[in-house]
Amino acid sequence: FGWILERGGPAMYLEEIYVVPELRGREIGTALLRAALDVARARGCRSVELEVERSHARAAALYARAGFRPLERVHWTLPLS
Repeated sequence: FGWILERGGPAMYLEEIYVVPELRGREIGTALLRAALDVARARGCRSVELEVERSHARAAALYARAGFRPLERVHWTLPLS
């Protein structure tokens, strides 16, 4: 959880949802996402932020179905270790 200036309030950063391959296709990811969104709403968050690798089309489809939209940004990183 953090404060995002462009949202003008608290936001939740969803780090990962992972379902083991043998259990995929059973709506488990959808249920986990709904639970995370419920927590964000209960905490008064104005948004939920996340990242999806370009190669993870299935994950992107899950988030798109839930109403998430991609931002026009480029993610940058500097590993320090």
